Amino acid sequence: WPPRQARALREPGHLVGTNAGPLERAVRLRGSYRAPAMSSPLTQNEPVIDEDVFAGLLGLVSEQRPRFVHDLLELFLARSDEGLGRIGAALASGDLDEAYRASHSLKTSAGMLGALRLQVLFTELNEAAEAGRSGAAERLYEGVVAEHVKVREVFSRWLLGG
Repeated sequence: WPPRQARALREPGHLVGTNAGPLERAVRLRGSYRAPAMSSPLTQNEPVIDEDVFAGLLGLVSEQRPRFVHDLLELFLARSDEGLGRIGAALASGDLDEAYRASHSLKTSAGMLGALRLQVLFTELNEAAEAGRSGAAERLYEGVVAEHVKVREVFSRWLLGG
């Protein structure tokens, strides 16, 4: 685990830590990686990205596929940006079914990449939407967006230097 990459996975002060989606299918095709079980609730002391989970992904890189993790991160960032837009639009129009669908696949993808805090927030948003609790879903969406900004920053730094 190169120290430069380890530092890139943490925020200064370390304050922030089924149905198969495209990321999960890609990882399953590459090896025996297993997504971590969620340990909810995660605290503010958890890292933005869990280093053990991310190290497991790095272990799947091969000579035949040296950009495997890069490709997964780029796919996640693109899909999560799109998904957040879908969730926001769905919540604004009162379409909790669409908010549920959009958050469902993102929770799995976030966890597979080690963004466990984001995974928990997506899960809570998903459950609120499924239960018809629009106010709770809207509040959780704000938290998801804030955490996603942190995850995007960490992954972007890794992509630039990793």
